[in-house]
Amino acid sequence: MNAFREYYEGTDDTLVIRIPKEYQKKRLEVIILPAEDIDYKLQLLAIMDKISIDAQNKGLTEEKLQELLDEEDRI
Repeated sequence: MNAFREYYEGTDDTLVIRIPKEYQKKRLEVIILPAEDIDYKLQLLAIMDKISIDAQNKGLTEEKLQELLDEEDRI
């Protein structure tokens, strides 16, 4: 799925969105969320990415992670 993300300021009850060429003449879904909610999610994803990269740099592999999860299931 390709996504198109833009930020707009809500100034009144009308919003005009310019649609990129690749989206024109297609059925589209429009979801409007306050940017604060999106910013929070993006920050959380960035933190999760950092934790993942740090873990990989310290030698955590998918196999080791699976072993840890398997051990947790046995407890």
